[in-house]
Amino acid sequence: MPTTPPPRDIATGGAVVLIATVLTSALGVAYTIAMARLLSPVDYATLVSLLSLLSVASLPAGPIQTVVARATAVAIGRGEPDPTLPVVREHGPRIGGLALALTLGAAVAVPWLAGFLQFEDPLLLWLGVPILGLGMLQPLLRGLAQGRSRFVLLASAAVIDIGGKVLGGVALALAGFAVRGALGAILAGGIASFVLVLAVFRRDSRLVPANHGAGGMPVETGWSSIVATFLAFGSLTALVTLDAVLVKHQFPDEVAATYAVLSVAGRSLFWATGAITTVLLPVVARQAGAGNRGRESLWLGLAITVAVAGAGELAFLVAPTLIVTMLFGATYLAAAPMLPVFGLGSLSLSLASVVLTWLVAQGRQAGAVIVPFAVLAQIAAILSGPDGLADALARIVAVNGATLAALIAAAVMRERAVERSGAVPA
Repeated sequence: MPTTPPPRDIATGGAVVLIATVLTSALGVAYTIAMARLLSPVDYATLVSLLSLLSVASLPAGPIQTVVARATAVAIGRGEPDPTLPVVREHGPRIGGLALALTLGAAVAVPWLAGFLQFEDPLLLWLGVPILGLGMLQPLLRGLAQGRSRFVLLASAAVIDIGGKVLGGVALALAGFAVRGALGAILAGGIASFVLVLAVFRRDSRLVPANHGAGGMPVETGWSSIVATFLAFGSLTALVTLDAVLVKHQFPDEVAATYAVLSVAGRSLFWATGAITTVLLPVVARQAGAGNRGRESLWLGLAITVAVAGAGELAFLVAPTLIVTMLFGATYLAAAPMLPVFGLGSLSLSLASVVLTWLVAQGRQAGAVIVPFAVLAQIAAILSGPDGLADALARIVAVNGATLAALIAAAVMRERAVERSGAVPA
């Protein structure tokens, strides 16, 4: 029977990823502050617009990494001695083709974008072309690392990536290279992290136990799996971030400012538990490949999430005024009474993220339907009436809770279907 990782890997791996996440987040904040001080206002606006453009263009990277990670973990669970080559053969041409298409498309669009964005220096956009292409190749190697549960390697690549961006960008800005230097540093950091993961895989090809036997679940491949993953996790991200934009549209500026405080403080509960799902995905997929439903992993993931996000929610309940005052100042005290309610919604989304990850790792695509519908429901909840922010917030939290309930129902139906059939999960 293939070896499956113990559930405690969720806790230990999650700790590694969480430390890296905190470090990269701190470096990101430092980078934002430093570049705002080192660059002129015009250059800083140019840099921010370029980074936003690259971020939007790189949206497919997340679901691609998830699909590759799951395919790798399932293959390991099924007892394949080394899943790297099969996974690369299956997904490499597709990912490479996407990277090439986006790179060529970006290169063709450079003259138009330079005019549209009013850039006097087209070289800035040309520097963004290889950054975009590399950003589409990164998910292949990082997905392999995640699927192998190589969380130290995954965390190291992320730290090198952001470290090159921050240290190199600041140094080159101080040297007078401005936005060109910032983009060059981003490219250098991306190349360094890419080479690191590639070198580790080339050096060590015996990371997976060479067990054979047990059948397991098939691995969904092709664009349908990538699109379904994008719909599920992309919609979850929209569910977490879109509300602030809609509130800004629907309410006066002072009310939107209050909600912005709630969003920044409350969503920290959701982002703090992101490391758990990063680790949960390969653990459950490997167990599923070996014919194990991964129930213990799901329960452990939910328990850790409740402990982490629940501690934050308890703080919101006990001392909302103190938290708002310390973080944002007395100007935003109007947000304090609503912070526990917002935190409850964030806790629901954190738990929903765990269940969604478990479903995806099991090869189920119910989340690709449930979460997009939740986004539509959230939009309707915010724009449905002229009432106050507290009422709108209550509707938003209700949508978050309903999303969690729907995903739990999908997971329960999945388990009952498997129990009735007596089959290995497929």
